[in-house]
Amino acid sequence: FETKFSNGRTEGINNRIKTIKRVACGYRYFTAFKTRIYLIIGYQIQTN
Repeated sequence: FETKFSNGRTEGINNRIKTIKRVACGYRYFTAFKTRIYLIIGYQIQTN
């Protein structure tokens, strides 16, 4: 089964979120964690 679509971008975003989750033990509030995800994912989408 060949297709021109790839799930590489989605897997990359999931990997970034998992990495943030591992480091996020020090976050006191969930909103700080969510904001961090938006910052990193938003930056990644704009530069690609």
